[in-house]
Amino acid sequence: NARYRVGYAVESLVGRTQGGLLDWEAVGAIGEVVGAAAVVATLLFLVSQLRQNTKSLDATRTANISQLYQFRAQMHMDGMLRKAEAFGLSLVDVMSRLQTDGFESLSQAEKMFLICHATADAVRLDNGLFQHRNGFLDDDYVAYIERSIRSLAPHWEQIGLFELSGFRQGFVDEFNRLRARGES
Repeated sequence: NARYRVGYAVESLVGRTQGGLLDWEAVGAIGEVVGAAAVVATLLFLVSQLRQNTKSLDATRTANISQLYQFRAQMHMDGMLRKAEAFGLSLVDVMSRLQTDGFESLSQAEKMFLICHATADAVRLDNGLFQHRNGFLDDDYVAYIERSIRSLAPHWEQIGLFELSGFRQGFVDEFNRLRARGES
């Protein structure tokens, strides 16, 4: 039907005029074709804009999640430093005691200090993995993150870090994968 109308419109423009004027049916057919093309072009433009808007919203959401991770790590680090100052604790001394005497030998203040420090480290490293997965960090930095996770894994296990804090399941899975790779 549309093909017939376009053909009719062209034929009318080229060969059929009445007294030098265009046939009004031909003008109407041309208007319908032009209108339909404009609607299709508008719809394609809107689809394009929606895709760009969705990408922008996803990037904003990803950046906001990353900022939330940073805030969480900073919150744990601030808490750790306040506790350390209040109790006169040194991370080197507490880690040394952890390695020689075990977690249970530490005082309650030392345990909390160590848990806050480990949580801040874990959140910082989780944020790095999150940023890499979303294209914000290159592979070289991820190699550093993975080495850090493997080196901290024994300490985190000793204090039961993942039983104490609410970490993303994806990070816990990555931790287990890296730990297993480090043991083999």
